[in-house]
Amino acid sequence: MTAGKTTAQVFGLFGLLATAFTAADVAAQEVAPKIMTAGEAVYTENCAHCHKATGQGDGGAAPALAG
Repeated sequence: MTAGKTTAQVFGLFGLLATAFTAADVAAQEVAPKIMTAGEAVYTENCAHCHKATGQGDGGAAPALAG
């Protein structure tokens, strides 16, 4: 596997995750509060340091996830 192909696969995964987050925003009110709390903990631990607590990103390497 070449580095370019690996990079494309990684960015493809991020695109898939971005779509999932958009769908999650719409369905968030239907999810049990315990699941939302658990998801918030995962985001806070693994994502918020770059994408910020609000999901607005850093304007550079960590793009906005909100909206």
